Amino acid sequence: MAENDRSGDLLLSRALQQEAVARLGQKALGRMGLPELFAEAVAAVGRILAVEYCEVLEFLPDRNRLCMRAGLPGVEAWIGKPVIDVGEGSQAGYTLRCRGPVVMPDIDAERRFTPHALMRAHGIVSGVSVVIEGRRRPFGVLNASSVRRRDFSEPEIHFLTAVANVLASAVERREIEEALRRSRRAARGAACRQAALAKIGRIVGSTLAIEDVYEGFARQAAHILPFDRITLTRIHRDTATVEILFFAGPSVPDRRLRQTYPLAGTLSERLLATRRGVRYCPSSGAELSRRYPSVRPMWDAGFRSFLLAPLVHRDEIIGALVLSSRTPQAYGPGELQTAEHVALQVSGAVANALLHAELQKTARTLEEREGSLQTLLSAAPVGIGVVRDRILVQANAWIADLLGLPASELPGSPFGRLFAGDEEYERVARDMYWSIRERGGGAIETRWRHRDGSARDVRLSFTPLDPADWGRGVMFTALDRTAERRAEAERLRLEGQLRQAQKMEAIGTLAGGIAHDFNNILAAILGFSELARFAAAGGEDPTPHLLEILKASYRARDLVRQILAFSRRTESAFAPVPLRPLVKEALKLLRATLPATIRLRERLEGDGRVLGDPTQIHQVVMNLCTNAYQAMEEEGGELEVSLAEQRPAAAPEEVSGAGRFLRLRVRDSGPGMDPAILNRIFDPYFTTKEPGKGTGLGLAVVHGIVKQHRGRVEVASRPGGGATFDVYFPILEEQEAPSAGGRGGPAPAGNGERLLFIDDEPALVALAEAVLTGLNYRVIATADARAGLELFCSDPHGFDLVITDMTMPQMTGDRLARELLRLRPGLPVLICTGYSERLTEEGARRLGAAGLLWKPYLREELAAAVRRALDPAQEAAGHLDSRSAPRL
Repeated sequence: MAENDRSGDLLLSRALQQEAVARLGQKALGRMGLPELFAEAVAAVGRILAVEYCEVLEFLPDRNRLCMRAGLPGVEAWIGKPVIDVGEGSQAGYTLRCRGPVVMPDIDAERRFTPHALMRAHGIVSGVSVVIEGRRRPFGVLNASSVRRRDFSEPEIHFLTAVANVLASAVERREIEEALRRSRRAARGAACRQAALAKIGRIVGSTLAIEDVYEGFARQAAHILPFDRITLTRIHRDTATVEILFFAGPSVPDRRLRQTYPLAGTLSERLLATRRGVRYCPSSGAELSRRYPSVRPMWDAGFRSFLLAPLVHRDEIIGALVLSSRTPQAYGPGELQTAEHVALQVSGAVANALLHAELQKTARTLEEREGSLQTLLSAAPVGIGVVRDRILVQANAWIADLLGLPASELPGSPFGRLFAGDEEYERVARDMYWSIRERGGGAIETRWRHRDGSARDVRLSFTPLDPADWGRGVMFTALDRTAERRAEAERLRLEGQLRQAQKMEAIGTLAGGIAHDFNNILAAILGFSELARFAAAGGEDPTPHLLEILKASYRARDLVRQILAFSRRTESAFAPVPLRPLVKEALKLLRATLPATIRLRERLEGDGRVLGDPTQIHQVVMNLCTNAYQAMEEEGGELEVSLAEQRPAAAPEEVSGAGRFLRLRVRDSGPGMDPAILNRIFDPYFTTKEPGKGTGLGLAVVHGIVKQHRGRVEVASRPGGGATFDVYFPILEEQEAPSAGGRGGPAPAGNGERLLFIDDEPALVALAEAVLTGLNYRVIATADARAGLELFCSDPHGFDLVITDMTMPQMTGDRLARELLRLRPGLPVLICTGYSERLTEEGARRLGAAGLLWKPYLREELAAAVRRALDPAQEAAGHLDSRSAPRL
């Protein structure tokens, strides 16, 4: 069963991971900006991996640093700043070098790299990072880290890698789209310049074949410019290199077509700096080597004069027209002016050719990326589709499989065809479009209809393809949660059964203590009853003995209520609870069950109230003491239970806001536990007991209850050294509620109202008749439910209140109340019960009853309940009369 639960948790975790990746992929396909996508990604990683820190770090190659682009709350001050030097050997830098996932289980044990100071400053203990890998370069690093010591599983690493891949695809897609937009704009401008270039055909030919343009340009340029070699170059600023696009004339070593050489130390570097043409006629090779060493190959080839004119495109120098002559001092100002004019004319053709080549490359890359995205959609383990005007225009194979339909039938079908009914479809459509309008997208739980008629639980996530134009359609993802829902329902059912079984097992353990207490109570009642009888017979006052009987009866009533509250399946509401009396009561029951070989020591010094459920807190005490008792069962020992005010040494988040704490300590001198067992004691169903001696749920229940009470549980143990459990409960600081009054106070009397009392126990009928008559009520009482109903039917408006028992052989109290209220709506009905699984206080009020009175009750409790039931009814009647009176 534990294995099934773990499998279910694993499937749920993977489903959530897959849904998050699919949702990020969906948003990456839309028009969400990269900063928003990065923020979505770190939020999804933080939520699903349960980590406190997650960052997207962009690699800046020119600075060799990592810049934080997004992060979970707590690092806002660092976003947009280059915070990590890759050369420092940090985890992010190490990840970039490894080009793979890097897991850091423990920062203090890390030897592969030096953790960054920010990690120490934020208390990070464990972390995992992956590269956001692009096709041409790594974009950066996706990092997740925690202040808790933990190991990251393979599925978690795969999930983080999948998120990084989605981010890489989004970054490249944005870069490609931006490059495509720039290329298109440049191509349009280049086309205009190409038309102008055609008009001056003497300089540049009109053909689009760049090689023909180069050749025609060179031939025309030779008529107006002196040169022995003419070259067109492209300057790459990003790589600081120069590329030879074309040359005509003698070949030069290291200056061949398509060859690149460093920009530094060239005339092109001076051209970029001055943004003007350059004439250079060196006086010697030594001077050339000193000023422009990269031009030395041209000097060695016999060239003595050089002229460079910038090729400018959109006010940016993209290259140079280079003229080289073997004649010294070959170029003057006139040649420079002509060369600049020619360069201006040819710049458009060169730029157009370059952009055309880049555009073709970009288009091919975009087509490949689109193909990859389509493949991803087809292979995605979740449903992905697009709906437009209530028509399903696209759906992947997963949706068809979920519905049991051929994939070819879905496109073009009404979107409502997918749902379990028309009403469900209208609800989803209404909520979906409201969520898109208000939040830009969202998710909703719904049910789809399979071809065989069965229903499928589905979680839909949706977002418009274009937030500015809904008409383009809405993209959605669908996650099948049918198996998950069934598994969760089964898990909750089995868990409830096990919790109840564990409660009953604990009650069985304390049966001896309960019997011991009851026998003491009965002994007191019997003994003082005899003394009261003898006193009355002897003419003495029996009042002191009767008070002792009442005191013992109170104890018996409280003990029964405690046992019933503890054993019932329903949970009580949280309320202020004084902890010390609760612990004392549990220890009193436990003491009688302990063997003589186990000594119980109690030191209950702390005082205060906590906001909680007395039944659950009682169970915590009982489970911990039972666990300690069973550990010492064979050898014996000492069991110490103490209560004191003390704050936990290191409070976690859930208790960090609390002020004072009560520490409940349960310490035993048993055999203790080794670390391997200690790390698993709170796991559900884990037990070291023999088969049949434990459910393995006791300490897991303790952990769950304490966490529900915003507390903390700590355990310390070592082999041979016993075990100590410390449970911390936050002390309730509010003022105590005023007391409702003690026992034996004055009972409110009646005003002659007529009451009908029904109970199948004759003694209680007689008792109630006597008590209520003494309180100035007119009482008609019966031990037969049907007879009581007949009495009421004979005069429905002759009774001011009906008091009925819940459990009666002829007719139950709730059924009788329904009949009475059907005959007379608004009738005050008070239901009494000693124990009922069927009816609670809230259930009685929903039924229409005035309240629920628990047996056994005291005279003043009965009197107060009757007055509470009568007074609101009389007040309402008074208000009704005043409202119905004519206004003058």
